[in-house]
Amino acid sequence: MGKPKRNSMRIDEPTSKPAGVDKSSLSSPESNSLGPRAVNATQLRTKQGADNLLHKIKKKQKILRTKAKKRQEQGIKRALMIREKVEVKIEKALDKLSKKRHLKSIWE
Repeated sequence: MGKPKRNSMRIDEPTSKPAGVDKSSLSSPESNSLGPRAVNATQLRTKQGADNLLHKIKKKQKILRTKAKKRQEQGIKRALMIREKVEVKIEKALDKLSKKRHLKSIWE
């Protein structure tokens, strides 16, 4: 007999629902808005990703040859640049949201 397939070894998801969720809190307009907790979480994730990439650049690869090291460094630097662009896009989107909220509060 052969090895079992990986798909057949899935772990079942829990069927119970979380007890702390209230239906009224899900339908409130405050829950639809992007709160400070969500903003901090995205900023934290992007900062951690950038820190990890910088750490990989500084870390010395002893096994690789020089060309392989250069290729790897270029790939990591490219990923870091993309990460910075994403951070800028997130900041711009948050600025737009805050301006819209400010205008809505003025007219209401």
